Amino acid sequence: MADKHKVHPEKDDKKNTLAFGWIVLIVSIAVLVGGFIWLLV
Repeated sequence: MADKHKVHPEKDDKKNTLAFGWIVLIVSIAVLVGGFIWLLV
């Protein structure tokens, strides 16, 4: 199990980077939408 994990460590890093990218994208969209609503109110 431990040896198998060492063979493909870049696979986990790529998945984490992708998840982080999505989180940043969602947060930035939420901030833009929130700011736009705040300007309208």
